[in-house]
Amino acid sequence: MGDYNGWSNKETWCVGLWLMDMFRDIAKENTWEKESLSEHLEQATWEILEIKQEGSLLLDMVQTYMQAVNWEELSVAALEE
Repeated sequence: MGDYNGWSNKETWCVGLWLMDMFRDIAKENTWEKESLSEHLEQATWEILEIKQEGSLLLDMVQTYMQAVNWEELSVAALEE
């Protein structure tokens, strides 16, 4: 069990809470290696956020938050279902 509701941190838990259904759908689309799925999930999350302003406070905050997300942990959870 992880440190935050069974996840490694709050950031990973939060992204999983909001997007796990989509992540599971993505995981079902192809046969994925854990690492490539992790990268794809992060890319898909950035696309959903649609932050287009370079050099904005929001972008800086989101980048910091996203760096803490454990994408591999999310990909493992998406593949388990």
